[in-house]
Amino acid sequence: MVEQFLADICATDDDFICQTSKRAQNIAPIFEKSTPSHLVFKEVRYLHLVSHFLDTVPDSHAVAILRHPCATINSWLKTPREFRSDWDVLSEWRNAPSKNLGRIEEYYGFERWKWAAGHFLALAQAYPDRFTLVRYENLVELPIATVANLFARCTLVPATQTAEFLCASQAREVEHPDSVFRKPEVKDRWRRELLADISQTILAECKGSKLEKFCL
Repeated sequence: MVEQFLADICATDDDFICQTSKRAQNIAPIFEKSTPSHLVFKEVRYLHLVSHFLDTVPDSHAVAILRHPCATINSWLKTPREFRSDWDVLSEWRNAPSKNLGRIEEYYGFERWKWAAGHFLALAQAYPDRFTLVRYENLVELPIATVANLFARCTLVPATQTAEFLCASQAREVEHPDSVFRKPEVKDRWRRELLADISQTILAECKGSKLEKFCL
């Protein structure tokens, strides 16, 4: 079933999967391709199925990008499409009951961030050669070096257009929830936008745990 799912992704011309409309709106990049050698897809839900993919597809490689928990929560709260204006921030930030609705495949809220972070650390130990955990902040601060290392882990060689895109992605800001064009200061906006009570609670709960390194 997993193999068929991947084959269907390769064959589809679906607008959402191929990001056709977003490329036309200039909020997603366009890359020239020769004969594709790898299939890459992004998923922000169903994270509990990563190990199943790794077990089912022996030549697969999973990459997890983990962001500072305060920045993650702040980004969600600041995205109208994901956080409704009639929801109460103080009632939602931890467990996101109105967004997750008890569904295992949803990962909104601080508790689900903690679960995902712990799960990623466990996967990195269980699949040392086939699972790579990348900090979002490293991608922002050292994009070319971080991506070069990531590509090497996946037996890929970055093309010139890869470096060009990384530079271009930080040179301007496109105000759209799905835009990949963000200036580097995006990583620290939570410091002035997130309620202090929330950020202090998050940092206090991570301090002294295996998750503290993601809060530095």
